[in-house]
Amino acid sequence: SLILFAKNLGNVGDIGDSIFELFRWFDMIVYSLDIVILLILPVKKTRERLNLAEEFFVSMPTRRFIIAFVLFIAAWYATIYPVGKWYEPFSRSGMAAMVSYGPIGFAVCETGRGLFETFFPQKLDTATEADILKRLAEKNKFQLPPIVPFKAGKMGVKPDIFIIQVEALMSGFLHKSYDGVPVMPELSNIASNSIFLPGFFSHAISTADSDFTTLTSLLPLDNRTTHLSYFSNHFVSLPGELKKYGYHCIYGNGAPKNFWNFYEFNHNLGFNEQFSRENLGSGTLVGSWISDEAFFGKMIDKIASAPTPLMCMMLTSSSHHPFNLAGLPETISIKGKTGAELEKARYANAINYTDKAIGDFINKLDQIGRLDNSVIIIYGDHPVMQEWRSELLKARYGHLPALEKVTRFFNSNIPCMIYAPGILEPQIIAKLCGQIDLAPTILSILGKEKPARFLGNSVFCEGTGYALHKYWVGRTAENLFYGRQYYKSGFENCFAINGLHPASSTPEIDRIYSLFELSEMMIKLNY
Repeated sequence: SLILFAKNLGNVGDIGDSIFELFRWFDMIVYSLDIVILLILPVKKTRERLNLAEEFFVSMPTRRFIIAFVLFIAAWYATIYPVGKWYEPFSRSGMAAMVSYGPIGFAVCETGRGLFETFFPQKLDTATEADILKRLAEKNKFQLPPIVPFKAGKMGVKPDIFIIQVEALMSGFLHKSYDGVPVMPELSNIASNSIFLPGFFSHAISTADSDFTTLTSLLPLDNRTTHLSYFSNHFVSLPGELKKYGYHCIYGNGAPKNFWNFYEFNHNLGFNEQFSRENLGSGTLVGSWISDEAFFGKMIDKIASAPTPLMCMMLTSSSHHPFNLAGLPETISIKGKTGAELEKARYANAINYTDKAIGDFINKLDQIGRLDNSVIIIYGDHPVMQEWRSELLKARYGHLPALEKVTRFFNSNIPCMIYAPGILEPQIIAKLCGQIDLAPTILSILGKEKPARFLGNSVFCEGTGYALHKYWVGRTAENLFYGRQYYKSGFENCFAINGLHPASSTPEIDRIYSLFELSEMMIKLNY
């Protein structure tokens, strides 16, 4: 994965917090043992022992070697605790595989798995297709009709659709100031005059995951990036659906077109045009990408000349981790700050710059006469686990098992707003939801049914909803649940939200586990 990220050094920031976790003090003890081993290798007696060991293995009779190898494999297999069929442990992946096999076994198994899937890709057989169709039917049985809060006389219009995916937009600074400076004044004002979703959770840990889920209404995979591994799949997509109703679909991103393989992936989804650093022309940079201010200015020109009705998705980049990219102006001072406070100040400054760029974009949209008949959806792609936030979440949930998954999930509660001043009545919808629900929501505003393969639901449907994360974590109004199990269906851990005491699974939680499985099957089998 790191080799793929090395193509564009800026991409490492997307998983920077995960990389940082590799260097905790406990791990440094393990690394120190490695250093000790390296230091004793040059010692003469050590070399003599190694030579004897090498001579022993080289001169070992074939029969004895085979017996030793079989015993070694048997001992290794016994330690991974197989449950169910004998071959089940070899189907594990991700962290479950790492724990089961150890680093060396994991590397060998993943390499073998990758080669096997490349040369012998999974095929959709009749039984699996029947299972997918059954699960889809079961899922759609619980779909409630949406009730969209249109302004008088606005039902049935074909508005322009603008989707703004904001890099690292997180909760904490909406309607707040830092050192006396309002951090997100534009977005705070928009949130107050929009359909605001306080229960919105990101499913993602990367920009690509969020992009994927928003456009396909499927959940991101827990151990693969779909943009890289399944970009040629024939996904049912939001642009594909909107084009059926006469929409012209464009995509804009201030990064290079090969960032996360966006160009190939989105071309396959059906976008009519894509604009990136290569074809947007020169402009001021923040980091190595076109600044948000310049990017929105260039996209306004594209929007003004585009046919209507228009669907335009845009990704910001200037507020990218570590929030101190070259060229970023310093509106909120970071002077004299250290540690967690410095990290917080840098983020406040970066998101303040993006906030102003979004406000300028909406003003320009109004100036060219496109705002009144537009629906603008603004949300964060994924959060970053900042030190101050991590400490807060660990204090609250530290007694729960698999704490990293829990803290990642709750950190993923981020802002989302649907701003349509000429079309929709502002209100707060407190249900649990996420990026998987955005495409069905857009179609419900148009009065169109979502395709059966969209697994999300319109936020305008009644019900309390549920929030999910790619690492098989989620919550309903009553329960928190997480922990994928490879040997049986159902989450490993379940707790009541009130009190966080152990709880039993419910039919709704079982359906959500099935939803994770269904999404994974549909992606891997190109259904």
